[in-house]
Amino acid sequence: MKRKLKTSINILFTLILFSALFTTSALAENKTTANSSSSIENSIEAKTASVNVEYTSDFKDGFKVNSLIAERSGEYIVFTINYESSGDGGFSFYNPPSGNAIMKIDNIGIKAGTNSSELDLTLDEFAKVLSADTISMQFKCNGISSYINFKTEQLQSLLNSNFDGNVDYSSQYQDGFKANGLTAKRTGDNFIFTVSYESSKNGGLSLFDPPNGNTLSKANESGIKTGSNSATLELSLAEFKKALTCDNLTISFWSDNTSLGWINFKTAQLQSLLNADPGSEKISPTNITLDKTISSIAVNGSEKLTATLSPSNVTETTVIWSSSDPAIATVDSNGNVTGIKAGTASITVTTSNSLSAACQITVVANTTEKSISYQTHVQDVGWQDWKTNGTMSGTSGRSLRLEGIKIKLNNYENLGVQYQTHIQNIGWEAETNRGWKSNGDMSGTQGLSYRLEAIQIKLTGTDADKYDIYYHVHAQNVGWMGWAKNGESAGTAGYGYRLEGIEIKVVPKGDPAPSDNVTYADPFKENIEAPYSQIMQEYRTAEANGFSIDVIKSLPDVNKELNYSSFKTNLYYIVEDISGDSSPELVIAMYNPKYNNSVHPNDFQIYDVYRLNNGTPERVFDIYTMGYRAIYTICENQIIRCYGSGGVSAHADTFYKLNGNTTATVQTVTFEKPYYILNDAKNLNRTITKDEADKIINSYVPKNDIKWIKL
Repeated sequence: MKRKLKTSINILFTLILFSALFTTSALAENKTTANSSSSIENSIEAKTASVNVEYTSDFKDGFKVNSLIAERSGEYIVFTINYESSGDGGFSFYNPPSGNAIMKIDNIGIKAGTNSSELDLTLDEFAKVLSADTISMQFKCNGISSYINFKTEQLQSLLNSNFDGNVDYSSQYQDGFKANGLTAKRTGDNFIFTVSYESSKNGGLSLFDPPNGNTLSKANESGIKTGSNSATLELSLAEFKKALTCDNLTISFWSDNTSLGWINFKTAQLQSLLNADPGSEKISPTNITLDKTISSIAVNGSEKLTATLSPSNVTETTVIWSSSDPAIATVDSNGNVTGIKAGTASITVTTSNSLSAACQITVVANTTEKSISYQTHVQDVGWQDWKTNGTMSGTSGRSLRLEGIKIKLNNYENLGVQYQTHIQNIGWEAETNRGWKSNGDMSGTQGLSYRLEAIQIKLTGTDADKYDIYYHVHAQNVGWMGWAKNGESAGTAGYGYRLEGIEIKVVPKGDPAPSDNVTYADPFKENIEAPYSQIMQEYRTAEANGFSIDVIKSLPDVNKELNYSSFKTNLYYIVEDISGDSSPELVIAMYNPKYNNSVHPNDFQIYDVYRLNNGTPERVFDIYTMGYRAIYTICENQIIRCYGSGGVSAHADTFYKLNGNTTATVQTVTFEKPYYILNDAKNLNRTITKDEADKIINSYVPKNDIKWIKL
């Protein structure tokens, strides 16, 4: 018997060499699949199972993973990582503690901001993942590494969901023989492969790992009979575990030392048999239902949900319970639901083969509980459910804009809430006839597709001084910003960034400010140059064209005297509050070092000043209206000094005060040799001494801390 087995194995290896002569195209033509898919694209779309992967983490500043989901998509396993990152980078799978990468490395998969990245694994690659107890993922951004670790046992169902006992294989046959199917099943601690076939000869079959059977070799030397029949090969538990360490296995068929053909299959599809019921055939459920699909409970209340599986003789009865928002409602392994805080959550029960049923649970706040509620209108979603006490309203990682918001207080006496939003194409509502909103009214728009860019919220009523209201937002390209309070601005202005989420809390006056969930420290970010961008571009155009009079006349916001000015040279600007009213002005200046002297104490000559009037820039000062032969500089205390010279025998210093959209003359000191003359609100053409004139002039201190920017 041993001699006969050795002879069969030698024949088997000869057959392997023979089979290598067949072309790849021949193999493709004879491929048999129990679960076929027409293309990679189709298989990726046909997602059949998913796992919300549980992990431990070690995150560094600037990076955080929000979720990791693994999905079965045809012949691929797709890992989707949702994360927040302060920079670009990459990630990789590896097997701790060795640190050897056992899967793919994506060196550019991480992008700055809140994003999602995917990594596709073939079933063979995924089988290698399952061969390790624990997998680590390393994320490297800005030269700093962060990690998550997860147990692979929770991913087993991704293989279980697709294997029904039928083995996919490729094949090659000689005339007179053909395999019609291959199945595998577990019975106790044995694993049985059954081949159905049609044969014109008697013979045998062998199972081994190509190319030489070093890991596994199993034969049934009389298993092939003439006609349409089936043959079996039986492996012990130890032999089957060895088989799974091979990427591929081959079953060869022969008769009288002549090959009848062979079939080849991947072992990854057999992984789930290790977890199969060893005592009997498994019967998976075909349907699952819950006794309720909609229900409500109170905060701290509970309710039991009951799941029913079909058919009645199901053996695979394991189910997993989950909550879409554990902050609102939790569920244990027996379907017991507990209300945590007011809101709505979906409770889902899922079978081992990825069937599911869900019940929508509304948690109702206790009538005496104090809370703040808010709901947002989200692009492509509409009005979301009400959220309370710091729960996020909006979306995360979907790049959807907030378009409207409603806010209200519950069970507070003598306390109200007012709010306004900064809306695309509209601006701050309180600066229009829309005004502040209060107590559940809608702020924003509906049906116009306008984004919210910023928000202000404040408390009203006689008890307003007993509480603080805190709020912060998730802004496009910024992330979660710092917490604002009591009417401060939260969001951005001048960038065109959308708000995507918001969290709001009311706390007793003096309680510590929230500090959680912040990636950008400041609550508000404003681009103060944005309202003046068109004017600044017109000046750049004029300068680029040499201040040609034809060009200047075609630009409405450029000072027309630039063509004639003897001072024109490189243009600079600042956007700064020089009037002291908290609204920044645009100041255009010319750089000319030759005027740096006691009369003109720096190198910059003011040419134009603009400020905003209801959001629209308008000119409040220019050398054409004030006299373009003079030299203008900025002094402290919102003063602009004008020095005009008529030669050695006459000159004048005039000091202007910026006041809203106008300039007002404060004092004028004129020198007409040999006299100094003062004019102001109390003096009309009063003659003064030189010392008095110098004292007045020197009392206006030049502002020398201005950071001029090249236009």
